[in-house]
Amino acid sequence: MILKAEPFTIMRFVKKHFDVLRQLYRVQLAENLISATAFAEINRHEGDTVTRRLIDYRIVREAGSDY
Repeated sequence: MILKAEPFTIMRFVKKHFDVLRQLYRVQLAENLISATAFAEINRHEGDTVTRRLIDYRIVREAGSDY
């Protein structure tokens, strides 16, 4: 699904969830992949909405069961 969101909407999302994005980036740098376990641990307080938006905005993509 391609979500047609306004750039300002995406930037507000990035700003609001910057800590999550930073943690995901650091895991990806260290391991070249974000395991499903690490992804769930980082997003445990954010809920499914953040997970869906990360994928919809193409910030992360699924690679099998990992990201």
